[in-house]
Amino acid sequence: MTQVDEALKPCPFCGSDEHLFVGWVGSLTGDMPDRPYRVSCNNLDHDTVTGPVAYGRHAAIAAWNTRATPAPSQTDTLRLALLHTQMMLEQIAHLKSTDFAEVHRRILANRKALGGSHD
Repeated sequence: MTQVDEALKPCPFCGSDEHLFVGWVGSLTGDMPDRPYRVSCNNLDHDTVTGPVAYGRHAAIAAWNTRATPAPSQTDTLRLALLHTQMMLEQIAHLKSTDFAEVHRRILANRKALGGSHD
């Protein structure tokens, strides 16, 4: 790898950086700074993975290194909801009296924290 290539993140499919290649796209020859490039992973353990085409070598590397932020899994969302529910129940259990208006307020606050309905 060249010094520029050392900034490449590993392949999102195989996790390796040993098979990465920064190459130009198309049949143009010569070194042109704004020619189209893309990063590819040629690991034989999976089909060739190519990153988005970008104009310029540095832009192609930046595009390869840009990864989507994964959405929270359903399990994470349910775990968070359970945690909020447990905290709410602990707060309600510590109330000195059975103040149903306060209980209702805390339930609504919990729903709001979870992004649910405010009814």
